[in-house]
Amino acid sequence: MYNKYNYTYQILFIITIVLSKISLLLFITRLTPNVATIRVGRIILCLIATWGVATVFGFAFQCSLPQPWNNTTGVCQNQQALYYAAGAIDILTDIVLIILPVAILWGVQIQRKKRAIVDRKSTRLNSSHRLY
Repeated sequence: MYNKYNYTYQILFIITIVLSKISLLLFITRLTPNVATIRVGRIILCLIATWGVATVFGFAFQCSLPQPWNNTTGVCQNQQALYYAAGAIDILTDIVLIILPVAILWGVQIQRKKRAIVDRKSTRLNSSHRLY
């Protein structure tokens, strides 16, 4: 029974992460009138969505059917490689989502002290959106 819960949790966790990243990215791109930044945001959005779909399918079919949650007796793919790849891309997209607002604020004409405060707060908000 635990394997079924773990299987479901993995898939729902990836879906939640992808939707939160897409939501944050759409919010960030709505703040800027710069066409180049909006294009970069759309490219990143497509990459995050593609990563999400591929990772969900990877987790969904990591073990053989008809019981893909049964990783004790079923024939499973290299799960460790799947976890490392998903984690590495997740960290990379987090870094991009931290850098994007800083790049947008770089062109805003405010005092350096105020800009540093805003940059620190946006970085803190982006990097603390989940704990694991």
